[in-house]
Amino acid sequence: LQVDQVALGRALALLGRAELLRRLDELATAAIMGALPLGPELIEELHATCAHIRAMRDALMEALNVERGFEE
Repeated sequence: LQVDQVALGRALALLGRAELLRRLDELATAAIMGALPLGPELIEELHATCAHIRAMRDALMEALNVERGFEE
């Protein structure tokens, strides 16, 4: 299996520019303010979304052999 480092680098850059963290933070803020009805189903979906984003990031970084510069 040959890995296209350039394509993986672009994908990682796109993931970083997607502003997913900011958008999830906006959802959290809306929930805290009561502007987002936060039931068990939505909470489960948000946790699943975070897990998918984390998995994408980890897979890309592993494929690029990039060390993480921070701890969660």
